[in-house]
Amino acid sequence: PAAAPAKPLAPPAPGRHRGTVSKWFGTSSRSGLVNIGFITPDGAKPSTSRSDRTDIFAHNSQVPPGVQLVEGDRVEYSLVQAERSQRAKGFEHQASQIVKLPKAAP
Repeated sequence: PAAAPAKPLAPPAPGRHRGTVSKWFGTSSRSGLVNIGFITPDGAKPSTSRSDRTDIFAHNSQVPPGVQLVEGDRVEYSLVQAERSQRAKGFEHQASQIVKLPKAAP
């Protein structure tokens, strides 16, 4: 097949997904302060309500040490089954092995 035109980022590896951090905030847990948030997958419209579960739950334990995410960051991630506490809220999956993507050149 003909080579595709060069893109700024190669497509995600099989089993990896891309999205945008839609919410990212600190919260206290039994183990101290943690950051959690949500990733809107590419191609999905952002959640507009708590009952609209297009967003993927994310936890800072899945972010490399020293990496700070902020809302609007582009990330690549794998999907795993959500923790029971998240499944109870209607989330099927959560993000694992989250990697922050470089900002696209303007």
